[in-house]
Amino acid sequence: MLAILKVALAFTGMARFLRLLRCHPWACRFAATTFALSLNLWSWLPVPLSWVVAAAPWSFWLLGLALRGARPAVAGLGLLLGTLLGWSTHPESAAFLALAVAVAGLCLAWGRWRRLRRLVFALGLAVVIGVGFGLPVILTILDTSKFHGPVAPPVPISWRDKWQLASLLVLPFRLGHPADGTFAFPFPHAPVALACGTVVWLLLAAGRTRRRHVRWLWALALVGAFAFALFFELPGFRQMGRALPVLRHMTWPRVGFLLPLVLITVAALRFPLPGLGPRRLAWGWLLVQGTVLALAAASRPATYWRVWPTVPVPFLAAAALHFRKPQLLAVLAGGEMAFWSFGVVPISRAAGRTPLSELREWVQPGERVLALDEAVPANLLARMGFEDLRSNDPMRPRALTSLHRALGSRGEDLPGPITTPWAGLAGAWGVRWLLTSPQGVSGPWGVGWQEVEAHLTGGLRLYRNRRYLPPLRLAFAAQVAPGPAAAGEWEQVDFAHWAVVNRPLNLGGEGHLVVVERRPWRVRGRVEARGTVLALLHTPMTVGWKVFLDGREQSVVEANGGAMGVVVPSGAHEVEWRYHPPGLLWGWGLGSLGLAVGLLYACWRGRGAGC
Repeated sequence: MLAILKVALAFTGMARFLRLLRCHPWACRFAATTFALSLNLWSWLPVPLSWVVAAAPWSFWLLGLALRGARPAVAGLGLLLGTLLGWSTHPESAAFLALAVAVAGLCLAWGRWRRLRRLVFALGLAVVIGVGFGLPVILTILDTSKFHGPVAPPVPISWRDKWQLASLLVLPFRLGHPADGTFAFPFPHAPVALACGTVVWLLLAAGRTRRRHVRWLWALALVGAFAFALFFELPGFRQMGRALPVLRHMTWPRVGFLLPLVLITVAALRFPLPGLGPRRLAWGWLLVQGTVLALAAASRPATYWRVWPTVPVPFLAAAALHFRKPQLLAVLAGGEMAFWSFGVVPISRAAGRTPLSELREWVQPGERVLALDEAVPANLLARMGFEDLRSNDPMRPRALTSLHRALGSRGEDLPGPITTPWAGLAGAWGVRWLLTSPQGVSGPWGVGWQEVEAHLTGGLRLYRNRRYLPPLRLAFAAQVAPGPAAAGEWEQVDFAHWAVVNRPLNLGGEGHLVVVERRPWRVRGRVEARGTVLALLHTPMTVGWKVFLDGREQSVVEANGGAMGVVVPSGAHEVEWRYHPPGLLWGWGLGSLGLAVGLLYACWRGRGAGC
């Protein structure tokens, strides 16, 4: 039902936006259908980011009404952007949407003080609401590797690769498909979601902009240039953007959803009926048809069946324009987008090639899993219900990033493949199983793993960790780090009794721990200790977590590369780890104030008039 709601929101939002601009009725239907079935929306349909994509045309619709002086629209624009920023959905993509609205609004309101004032009020209201409700997320980001990591990617994209990626705006799967393992390219799979259809490109090439749409065309062109420059990290723009305080920490490919939105909207503004000359149509068709043929011929053979059905679409669209059948454009564009989009929803086909069903016979609840190198795509095991130590969103706590590095993974935003799965360190964190390719695991990090006779799909191999330990347990002695964990210096530590800590601790006891309650936000246990011990929870330490001993808050001891420990004296005690989003109360207060101001502004009509 939520997926249907997102598609309906995208359709109606684009239709209302173009009606506001007084576009041709069939242009509105064409653009609404194309956008609602766009590959970008459907690629992200199961995840919160799609709410931002679906709300994007509504934001521009409210922008148009706000600049015309509609007070409810001014407040509505601030409320919508603020809600997306704060409650989101996906705050990073919402921030890019707010920046795009600001860029378009400045272009449309330039030289008109009243319009600029309305725009500034709407954006200021959005910032107040977004910062308020998003304060817990902001404070969490400040403790992540994403914020503290380097401000530039280590390996820039070559111009050849950029041209290859730009070609995916026309034919998305010519370099492979992410769901069947054929996408072999040194870049994330996100670029395949940028295509907007060859019908759109035909309208862009053959259409003509009406005078009343020129200002909007310039505004959208600036938004498109902004998104294109960020996504492809163009020279100059890359250096300038990486120097800005907030923008440099953002994941720039997230801005890609603006490109299909801009291209589809501009194509609707250039809808060529009536009065399309045959010469203009012929030249536009030759340009688009030639480009499509050339790209299709240069596609990877494994994806021909996904590419070549698109080749006749420009010809059919040109025929529909020549014979004045605009209703066929919506059918052609919708059919083309549906052919592309339905192949990526609801779940990647890679799931059918992984040993998920067989793993359930071995992996028990609470036992964590690792995958070596590229044996299983990242986050796939977690999405199917397994506890994958590698899976996480881009905002990883610094403690988790350090652990990933110790296991041979690189990358600040997203963890790269695990290359050195040290059995001792992984076992200390509750990892009992290792999935590998048919080549298996070898080298010094292969010590401690025992292969089991599991017949897994695709020839993958399954190993049991002989040094597995429960993630919640006691340590009876402590030592400072014997050396770098990534080099295997910690493998000599007996994690069943010892803990590696950052500062010396005076431990020397024994006992046992009984789990009383275990939830994602709260873990409680009872400890019976004879002497001083250390209670350990192997959840990555980050802001918002607190630890209590017999109801009293204690200082957290970082152990074993990011686990949260608490010193427990001799006797019977209750320990509790509790997570509370940082800044939640203050943030809700600020966000609620912004909501109240926005609602009052929308209702106030001046001269004492009520709502």
